[in-house]
Amino acid sequence: MNSINKNKKISECRKATKLRRENLVCKTYSCKIDKSHLSKRSIEFLRMCFLEAKWFVNDILSSDSIFNSNYKKRIVTVLKDGNNPEQRQISHLSSQIRQSLADKLKQDIFNLTKMKEKGIKVGKLKFKKEIKCLPLKQNRITFRIIDSHYIQLQGNKKSIKIDGLDQIPINSEIAKADLIHKAGNYYLKITCFIPKEIRIKTGKSIGLDFGIETNVTTSDGDKFNICIPEPIRLRKLQRGKSSRKVKHSKNWTKKSELIAIEYEKMNNRRKDLKDKLVHKLTKEYDVICCQDENVKGWHQGWFGRQVQHSCMGGIISDLKRKSETFIQVNKWYPSTQICHICGNRQEVKLKDRIFICSACDVKEDRDTHSAINILKEGLKSLPERVMGNPEHVKSPVELLTPTNLDTLLDSKLVVMNQEATRFSWW
Repeated sequence: MNSINKNKKISECRKATKLRRENLVCKTYSCKIDKSHLSKRSIEFLRMCFLEAKWFVNDILSSDSIFNSNYKKRIVTVLKDGNNPEQRQISHLSSQIRQSLADKLKQDIFNLTKMKEKGIKVGKLKFKKEIKCLPLKQNRITFRIIDSHYIQLQGNKKSIKIDGLDQIPINSEIAKADLIHKAGNYYLKITCFIPKEIRIKTGKSIGLDFGIETNVTTSDGDKFNICIPEPIRLRKLQRGKSSRKVKHSKNWTKKSELIAIEYEKMNNRRKDLKDKLVHKLTKEYDVICCQDENVKGWHQGWFGRQVQHSCMGGIISDLKRKSETFIQVNKWYPSTQICHICGNRQEVKLKDRIFICSACDVKEDRDTHSAINILKEGLKSLPERVMGNPEHVKSPVELLTPTNLDTLLDSKLVVMNQEATRFSWW
């Protein structure tokens, strides 16, 4: 009888939590564990946690039935040198983490079954060479935030110094976390639910043109280049790894970790610039228009290296999720060839960086001219979308009506800045 009442209380608590979080926004904050302040015992604890997780997962995969596996057992079987079975004891990994790992394996099998039912050719789960993520599902049990600089992990007596906890809002509700081992460092990704922010509408709109020479050009005349090439140090490390090291040796493993660190730095710099640009656009403009660019085709063509060093695809995907109203113009729309003043259409070669209209003698930058045309074409469909399908647009903008549409476009042409500008933090 007590177990029935306990399960009933748990079910009611879950329903109340789900109902409360429907009006909140889910966000994930990444924090980095400071390895310079870790004791030898804490370093060994983190290393053994990921190692024992690999033993535990492979032991479940080698069992007869994955769904009937016992996550509470402390003794697992490990193949030493790939051939000889050996019994080893799990002493650092908590039972909650082991239960989460077992549930994840069951969910993976369920997903493979669904894919197979759809006719997709799938294989089977393979043994893990390493585990990079440990789920910490219970706040204040599997992990606990002590203050703005220290956390406590289940099984480790000493607190661990961590950077980045100050970015979590005070009024946030912490749900879970993931302990990640990547490029020789340890990270804690904390999932929180925070209240929704009321966005102040600006009534502004902007058009974006994506290109190779200039990654992003706005209809206001601003230009942004988000291009982070591979550093020289990374190239040197890659040459030394393939020519002088025996594969899977200790030196080869050390060099692989150094290469992973360099890739991590490069990707972080690229992501930082992308997030700052997306934040600026979504904060200052209610309506953002861009063309449905074939970025994947650019990557496979002549400009593969330039596209790889930039993050144009990530900018478009983030704008779709975060902008107030996002409009995509058809990719076959000739935004470069049409004059936005008189409507004359003419052929423009790729080498022509200045657009000169043969009818009205308008002379301006090619990319800025294209962005203005994209904005003009995107705003044409906005009144129809607001009247025809209100759910498609997140929030209608009162300033964009058919009567004042031409006035809005003319005012943008007057205040347009022809010179390329950059962020001060670039």
